[in-house]
Amino acid sequence: MPSVTTTVTQEVELEPVMRRQLLIELRAFAAIKEQLVRLQHQSDAHKAAIGALRDETGAQTLSVEGFTISLVAPIRKVFNKKKFVLVGGDLALYEQAMDNVSSRAYDRISCPGSDDE
Repeated sequence: MPSVTTTVTQEVELEPVMRRQLLIELRAFAAIKEQLVRLQHQSDAHKAAIGALRDETGAQTLSVEGFTISLVAPIRKVFNKKKFVLVGGDLALYEQAMDNVSSRAYDRISCPGSDDE
């Protein structure tokens, strides 16, 4: 049975006090997020340099004065529907066995001019 997803748009009138408080919090959030992005770029640059130095040693794991550097190369399995059908699997039966599981709800906040995930 096909499913349909809909969205509802609701307009809310904010009182001036509530709007002001919300904008104060949102601007503080945006400033902190901007700092986090800068710090993440710096962290990534250092991580790349550390990884390159670990590569030069040829070791997969190094420990230096309490710091540990390890190369983690995980392999994960991904279900391939086309391959499942090619090996004789019944895709309709697979779809019937799938359950919808709710995840924890969260607030997504987008800042003006940013490409948030």
